[in-house]
Amino acid sequence: MMFMIKRGDQEFGPYSGTDIRQYLSSGNIVETDLVRAEGTDRWLTVQDIVGGKAAQSPASASPAPVSQPGYTPAPTPSPAPAYEPSPTPPSYSASAPSPGFGTSAGPAYGGSSFPASDPGFAAPAPVTPSWGASDSGVQQLGGAVGAGGAGTLKNGAPLPPNLNWLIVVGGAIFTCGLFALVWLFIQAAWFKKLDPQSKGQKFLIYYLVGYVGVLALTFGGMGLSIAMPDSFLGPLVSSMGSLVSIGLLVLYVLAAFNMKASLEGYFNNVEPINLKLNPILVIFFAVFYFQYHFNRINTWKTTGTLS
Repeated sequence: MMFMIKRGDQEFGPYSGTDIRQYLSSGNIVETDLVRAEGTDRWLTVQDIVGGKAAQSPASASPAPVSQPGYTPAPTPSPAPAYEPSPTPPSYSASAPSPGFGTSAGPAYGGSSFPASDPGFAAPAPVTPSWGASDSGVQQLGGAVGAGGAGTLKNGAPLPPNLNWLIVVGGAIFTCGLFALVWLFIQAAWFKKLDPQSKGQKFLIYYLVGYVGVLALTFGGMGLSIAMPDSFLGPLVSSMGSLVSIGLLVLYVLAAFNMKASLEGYFNNVEPINLKLNPILVIFFAVFYFQYHFNRINTWKTTGTLS
């Protein structure tokens, strides 16, 4: 009878009872590993079977199968006719050290650590490290690095624009705010990829059209006032420009809060990092505040660390 060995979420084998005793004595299998006979799903510890707590050895143990609807046990593979078990247990190469037992992280295996001459063994897949909490105030989150593929988020959207937020501040100062406006449109285009339901880009387009209208009304009113100093048309047109400016402020706030909702919605549900944005900073410094968090997200996606 052949047996399967289980450690954590991984199964190895099949092994014969003789193999199990040999690997137990050499330390490649420990008493806390689980073992079951092929064709059954009843797991016992190696200590239960080999250590004498059960009245039978692995060579004679035959755990009772558990009936499951529609379940058909896999047939026991026939060993090669000329095969004889190797008296030497599998050895680990220098590049793949032997598993460390008794640690909370579980054993980590290297690549092809088993000899090719033993047909009963298959090299287990490498263990992917998971990120845990850090004591240094830096948050490390599992499953972040590479989620959704290289350079993408889990939903397939690209990573956010990664220009350092201080550079955005400097560009806005040197261009009298023009660079900040252009970069806000770039950010809004990315928000649309992150959340197809985002209306931030649409509100900003309305804002830009309205801004052109305000300039036209303002300069038009000034021109009318010069051309017809006694007419009320000049001041009227200029006052209309002031009213439109109030509407532009509303559009800007709607765009900023819509993008804030998209960012928080994704990074608190799809890839939760407990992202909370300050509404006051969003209103007054939206383009810089968004970029600051974009830089944090890009660092997290490439290193697994969220500062």
